[in-house]
Amino acid sequence: MIMDLQDITDEFESAMALLVGAEIAKQRFDELLQNERGNIRGEFVTDGSMVEGLFIHRFSFTGKPSTRLRKLAYDALNDCRHALDQATVAANSLLGVASKSFVYFPSAENEADFDSLFASKGRCRNVHPALVPELKGFQPWWEDDSGTGNDVLRTLMKLAGPNKHQVIIDFPLELKTIKNNVTAVKSARFLSLPPVRRELGAAQVGIEIPAVRGRTDFIAAITDKPDDFSFDFGETILGLYAREASRFPATPFPDLLGSFVKTTKDIVFRIENFVLNEINP
Repeated sequence: MIMDLQDITDEFESAMALLVGAEIAKQRFDELLQNERGNIRGEFVTDGSMVEGLFIHRFSFTGKPSTRLRKLAYDALNDCRHALDQATVAANSLLGVASKSFVYFPSAENEADFDSLFASKGRCRNVHPALVPELKGFQPWWEDDSGTGNDVLRTLMKLAGPNKHQVIIDFPLELKTIKNNVTAVKSARFLSLPPVRRELGAAQVGIEIPAVRGRTDFIAAITDKPDDFSFDFGETILGLYAREASRFPATPFPDLLGSFVKTTKDIVFRIENFVLNEINP
């Protein structure tokens, strides 16, 4: 069966429009993030007022990602996710399957789970058999001991997945510190470099550290005396990290978002080219 190239292109119009939407949202995200970084102020403080009888050595930051910034991230993620689905539906239609029900871009925990999606009762059971090997080639499951899987793609699917009441992605401030010199006496109750968030530090030492509205604290140490801990800043890096992206704990969320858009674009074009070669060999 020979089909006009424009007809194939038209079928993928929705997927391409969503790709453009994702790229625009990512661009606006980057622009707004650049503006918002200037609103974040940080300091290192030895604080004797937070817990009676103890000194809290903390990095503290005022300012945080705005709701608008988080919404732009959510828009980019969901446009990516829907572009993958639309490309799969378009390919299915061009290959001769009229039904749009149970036709999705697959997402699985592992390779065996992936195969089950296309069984008689699977979520993707109406995907054309010729398309399945192409989709499997993208390996949309977690990397496992065999070295297969695509963690970037799987994380995208997880973040933009069925958890509809998580309307906006959370990527709070995190502190990464390297090349530092530390001096602390043995009586220090707690010591963590890079410093950790208030709630983690408090849980590990059994001390309740009060929250301060509008401020994000990272606890480096808790001591009896103010001079029992000293820290040379060296190189201190503040970044945004998505809590849900556990496979990429060291990758800042803006970089990860860029990987999501790039990966999605590559897959959509590969699906379109696959169909083109199938129909017009």
